Order: sequence, then structure tokens, then C-alpha cells
Amino acid sequence: MPTKSLKVVIVGGSIAGLLLANALARQEIDFVVLEARSEAAPCDGAGLCLLSSGARILDQLGIFEDIQYHGGPISVQRIWRDDGKLLGHTEGLALITARYVTTTR
Repeated sequence: MPTKSLKVVIVGGSIAGLLLANALARQEIDFVVLEARSEAAPCDGAGLCLLSSGARILDQLGIFEDIQYHGGPISVQRIWRDDGKLLGHTEGLALITARYVTTTR
């Protein structure tokens, strides 16, 4: 049932904020998303890693395949300190894809 008297303010256009906006739009609830950045998807090295529980929820919302289409597997991981110093590096994440593809065929 459309709710005309309710307006939701979502602070932040992160994955949680955008998923909430999607859910509200499906229920025809009025909302506004407030985001500090001028770009919706800045290319500043950040990424989104989906674990199985999050992927399941996105699938239930009917948007997992669209998100998966624009993404790809993670093969290298680097962890940096806030001062820019590299803390660690691993290429072990590539094994997840290799092992998954091998076991599912």
C-alpha cells in the first residue's frame, strides 16, 4: 500500500543506503538519499566484496545477477594503513575461484 505521508531520509549512499532505497522504492515509500560525495561511484580504489549471506539477500531482492555482471572475482588483496604504508599482500584469493570452478564442474 503506498504511503504518501511518510518520507524516509537515508544518510549515505553506501551499499546499505542504496539497498534501503531500493526496498523503499519497491514499496512506493517516498525517500531521499543524502550523500556527501559528488559522484555516485568514485573510482578511488574502494571495492565491494560480497559474501554468500549478502549475495543471498541481493538475490532475494532480484538484483544479484545485475551486480554480478558488473563485478568480477578478487584475485589480489592489499591492506594499507591510513598513512599509506602497505601492511600486507596476498594473491591467495585467486584460489577461491580456481577451487570453486574445479569443484562445481
